[in-house]
Amino acid sequence: MTAIEPGRTLCRQARERMTAHAHVDVHQSYFEDWTHSGPYDCIFSASAFHWTDPTRSYALARNLLKPAGNLAFVTYSELIGDDVWEQRCSDIRALFTRHVPHHKGPRFGTRTADELSSGLHNYRESIGQALEFVEFGKPLEAAQVPVQDMFGPVTVEFDVHRRHYDADGFVAALESYGAFRRMNESARLALKKAVRDYVLAECQDSVDRPFALVGLAATRTP
Repeated sequence: MTAIEPGRTLCRQARERMTAHAHVDVHQSYFEDWTHSGPYDCIFSASAFHWTDPTRSYALARNLLKPAGNLAFVTYSELIGDDVWEQRCSDIRALFTRHVPHHKGPRFGTRTADELSSGLHNYRESIGQALEFVEFGKPLEAAQVPVQDMFGPVTVEFDVHRRHYDADGFVAALESYGAFRRMNESARLALKKAVRDYVLAECQDSVDRPFALVGLAATRTP
């Protein structure tokens, strides 16, 4: 098994975790720059392939795979939830606007589970377009690449989950948003406190966040 990670620190951490597994090699590289081995039975990416350049990455994936090899993704999409969750979203966006007036706050989910699942049927011919539909709401760069000529029809696995957070966990999840990290420090600290206080007081230190876990796979064309 070959693992690729472009970040130096994450690559080092992955190597440390895999020291007991002699069959796993971890390399520091961008996927588009990887030319050192293969062919492979499967290329797998978990919520990371959107960082690659579609004009290069799909053709490279096909070239690295054995005949009948598979390209597989696991990704996720936030969902529109019940009335309680949607009120939480509205309240939290209001906190963002109060403390950072130019920021509208996280979008959270913009589709129901049924809308996401049914929409995926429109992209069963292109794993690239299916991935971008899940992650971005519509095909973007992959729509300009003939991915459907490189890989066969897409197999989809779809499962709805609710992720539970306490106040500290919910704030930590918000901090993963790039826009949150780019705020000036005083605004960010004030917003973190406001969100934490809201979850503690209004949500009784308990928030359930709906999302869909989506698996996509397609077989290399001959």
